[in-house]
Amino acid sequence: MEEWDIVSAVFLEKMNCSEMVLNAIDAESTGNWRSAQEFYAKAIEDDNSQERKDFYYESYFKCFAALAEWDQLSPVVEQTVATNSENNVWTSLWDDDWNQQKLLPWYITAELRNILNGETDQKLFAYVNESLTDKEKLEYLKLNFGEELAMLWLLQNDSESANYYLNSSITNFLENWSHLNPLFVKLRTNKILNLRNMIDIHLFLNALNKIELHNRENTLDLLLKSWQEHSNEFTESLLLSETRTVYRNQFISTLKTKFNSFLTADEMIDLNENLNNCKFRLNMNLVESAISQGNYYVARKYIKQISKFRSNDIVGKMEWSLALSKILYLKAQNSESEARLTDLMKSWNQIEKVQDSEITQDNSMCYLIKRAEHIYQITQKVHQVITQDESLLNNKVKEQIQELMEDEPLNNVGTIWYFGAKSLQQAIDHCENEIQLMMNKDNLRVYEHLADAYVKLAYCAQDKGEEFDKDFIVSVLRAMKLGSIEGKQLFPCLLNKDIGNKFKDVFLSESSQIPRWMFLGWLPQLLANLGTACIFAISDILVQIAKLYPQAIMYAYRLSKEKYTSNSENIHIFGEEVMKKLDDLLLNNDLVDKFLSAISYVTPPTNMLLHHLRKLLRTCDSKTNFDLTLKALVDQVYGKISRCSQSDNMQGQIFKKYIGEYETKIKEIGRKKFDSNKFKQALEPMASEVRNLNKKSSHKLIDYSPWLKNFQSTEMHTDLEIPGQYNGEKRPLPQYHIKIMGFSPDVLPLKSMRAPIRLTILGNDAKEYRYLIKYGEDLRQDLRIEQVFNLMNQILAHDPNCHKRQLSIYTYQVIPLNSSLGMIEWIDNTNELSTFINNGIDKDNELEKQNYKGKLANDYESWLQKALPRNQKNRNLAYGFALKNYKRNDVVCKYSSLVNGVSLNVLRNSYWNISTNPESFYTLRHKFIISYAVICVSQWLLGIGDRHLDNTLISLQNGQAIGIDFGHAFGTATQILPIPELVPFRLTPHILQLLQPLGEKGLFQETMLHCLRAFRKNSNVLLATMNVFIQEPSVDWLDFAYRSQITSRNTLKVEWYPQEKMKHARLKLEGANSTTIMIEELKAGHSQTPFVNDYILVVKGVPNINYRANKGDNLSEEEQVKCLLDHSTDYNLLGRMYVGWNPWM
Repeated sequence: MEEWDIVSAVFLEKMNCSEMVLNAIDAESTGNWRSAQEFYAKAIEDDNSQERKDFYYESYFKCFAALAEWDQLSPVVEQTVATNSENNVWTSLWDDDWNQQKLLPWYITAELRNILNGETDQKLFAYVNESLTDKEKLEYLKLNFGEELAMLWLLQNDSESANYYLNSSITNFLENWSHLNPLFVKLRTNKILNLRNMIDIHLFLNALNKIELHNRENTLDLLLKSWQEHSNEFTESLLLSETRTVYRNQFISTLKTKFNSFLTADEMIDLNENLNNCKFRLNMNLVESAISQGNYYVARKYIKQISKFRSNDIVGKMEWSLALSKILYLKAQNSESEARLTDLMKSWNQIEKVQDSEITQDNSMCYLIKRAEHIYQITQKVHQVITQDESLLNNKVKEQIQELMEDEPLNNVGTIWYFGAKSLQQAIDHCENEIQLMMNKDNLRVYEHLADAYVKLAYCAQDKGEEFDKDFIVSVLRAMKLGSIEGKQLFPCLLNKDIGNKFKDVFLSESSQIPRWMFLGWLPQLLANLGTACIFAISDILVQIAKLYPQAIMYAYRLSKEKYTSNSENIHIFGEEVMKKLDDLLLNNDLVDKFLSAISYVTPPTNMLLHHLRKLLRTCDSKTNFDLTLKALVDQVYGKISRCSQSDNMQGQIFKKYIGEYETKIKEIGRKKFDSNKFKQALEPMASEVRNLNKKSSHKLIDYSPWLKNFQSTEMHTDLEIPGQYNGEKRPLPQYHIKIMGFSPDVLPLKSMRAPIRLTILGNDAKEYRYLIKYGEDLRQDLRIEQVFNLMNQILAHDPNCHKRQLSIYTYQVIPLNSSLGMIEWIDNTNELSTFINNGIDKDNELEKQNYKGKLANDYESWLQKALPRNQKNRNLAYGFALKNYKRNDVVCKYSSLVNGVSLNVLRNSYWNISTNPESFYTLRHKFIISYAVICVSQWLLGIGDRHLDNTLISLQNGQAIGIDFGHAFGTATQILPIPELVPFRLTPHILQLLQPLGEKGLFQETMLHCLRAFRKNSNVLLATMNVFIQEPSVDWLDFAYRSQITSRNTLKVEWYPQEKMKHARLKLEGANSTTIMIEELKAGHSQTPFVNDYILVVKGVPNINYRANKGDNLSEEEQVKCLLDHSTDYNLLGRMYVGWNPWM
């Protein structure tokens, strides 16, 4: 199942094996097959353990296959058999069960591959024929080696027998497939990939049997075309790609034999040239695949074979030479510095020079770009090697480099990388000029190569400083124009450049050629710059999006307009002009206004009133602001309450029923003379009273908003789309977007702090779409976090290690409608973690049920309260006094007793409850581990806290963990909450028990490590995307900043807050210790409390106990992950967390 992270952890944690074995596993998992092969050979020699023998041999043989050393594998298998038997090899392979199961498959595969590669010793034919007379062996061979038998008989020109064995193998596959658990996605994918070669044989046999004199050209063209169309399909397995290529090489030989029987000599000359060109292309594709996967040995083997039938085509010759250069470059990667430089120079020297006159067609332009990209790659690496050891740049090397740089002066080491970048730019310019001269410019393959080249130039310019900002801007925008996903990821970085002034003309010129839909994914970033100098450059983009896709931008624009500010008069004047245009395009839709008004009432009345009372309390220091806020309260909460009975009213009767009594009191306050203190004295008890009221709710939509309940799209003059259909990943087609037909009459109120309500929208596609309506919270933060998660998913998808492990974050739609109202996509078939755990509790264990429902929480609170001085009544201070009064051992002991109050296997039980068999349990648990590891890393980077048991969902379909509700992000749970969070993410003993027997040090740790590596590698893009939090802070951020000032008595400006948070994100991506960030957050938010130093002390940890306490900053990814795990699982911290977080679960 290719779960190398688990294998490594098993050998590391559970088996008494040598470091050499661990090195072998590590080398194998990273594709360093030669080292792995040597380590496994030594392990077989030194370790006689029978229980490990299977693994050693299987991995050892796999290394030969990965290195394409089939000629060496057969003798190794023969030698292995000979040590245990005196019979001949074939007989011995059948006499012993272990030999038959473990050695026979490798022997047959290796011998067949050797025959296909031209080996004259064809003893396998004799061996197989011998076994076919034995009924039991015949059935075994048919069942397990149908594909290999088909190829053997094809080699003997017996297509009928080949078809027989192949059909037997396909039938066997289908029978096995029907029993394969659908949850085993990775295993099923591998099975399908293995099937492809059998299908390839099947299609070839069909074509071979159809070929006649009259249809030969058409049949052959169709066959070769199908090979070419599927030759560049992505497959993670180089072994499968090699097998397919070797098979097709044999197919070509069979075709030549077939055609030779009825074609003339002249006709055969043309046919041979056609088939040889096809063979050249097939083998070149294999070489390029091996190069892309870093397999030097496979690439070297097949580039040598290609030399025997090299293409006569000029471009083909140049491609062969370029591939050889890339192979030498691969060799250089594993060499020491001096040898590396030598190999790099050989690689560079291997590249053939080209004349512009030779580069005029699509295929030759593709070659030119690939050639220039490789030169760029070599020069960057040569520059790096010489920079690290300048003594390597002796006179001989200087002469070689200068000659390769076509006699350009080598003024300094920097000239080398600049030559590579310039060569790439020149190649791009040449291709673009040639494209302009073409009549047909559609569907050129060179476009994809040009896009990749521009991305490389963008990264180069980004790394070289401000003087290359213009090149960076041009490269990113041109990559976007050519459809580059990676180029689109870099777009937010442009908003940090001076595109509003210095580079305005360049930006306008280049961006004008990009389809406007490509900017839809960055609408939050674009709108956040309405009040910055960027508006001079991006105004056209915003206006055109508003014209083309108004429903993509209308809600986001209303929010940005509501919070629009500018520090410059010129920017303000221009911004007002832009917003006037946007107003005309986006704010003249009465239906949208009514929809927003009506949906704002889908909330418990007390929730809406409390939100406005809190806003009113915050404005008591200013009469003007107070009057405006009071008017808004009266207008929204009570302005339409008198007409509640009418079916077209926005506001339902539930508001009059539950909060009507406060209308007179509030209006009475407004009629009095403004007095800040008296108003606060009147409003605070009222707000407290409303907060303590039960959040009265209804399950009928009409009680909240009759207008929504009676909405019928057929009665409207315009259509209203279901929100969230513009993601910027492809060109939108609004005419096909799902429109709102109406709303279900029933709603579902949820029990949580914000008391959201689930609303069901009826689409014009006859489907239901469920959303949570959340009032009283600025959901822009959740939207932006989901946007960062989407970007992280793209990063994970493009990282080989993460892609191979299918790592991703589950994301969902968040649609802020205004600064206090939004919609969140409902996720079906999920449970909150609290509910999911409850389902695993033994129903017959009354004590355990009581413990989970609150007994443990009461016990914990009682224990905390004992730390309070007798004269202290503030119960929240108990946490601080517990810091001073309870030592580490006291806390660890108490926390352990709380943990034991509920069975440690409760989560394991919960997963068993949704599993149909052990296979399902394994798959569901595995999905939880990798998904939870991914969200732990990603949420820590974004400082997401408040991870109580209701803020993580568990999918009942596949076991995946899903993070929700990001109200506390960027460290606010530590900095702002009165009882600060002390751990970076939730990793409690019950979760760790589910990870057993390997715990956090197995698959969980390795998954975190792969993710963190990928994110740190792409830190610039992530930070640029997060920059929107600075440009346009949400209401919650401003509120947090204000509260931070109060709690720390900090006199810094509010603008400092988002900048500080971005600094923390950057430090994390640079390798900061998790405790360093948390200590800064504690100091910023709790510096005035008497317990801040005690908090800092426990967060730091104990040097002889905690790994994190012995580490500083600038950590490697491995060290950073180990610090995070140590930090998250420290009982001395978990035992001091807020009671509502349920840290013992």
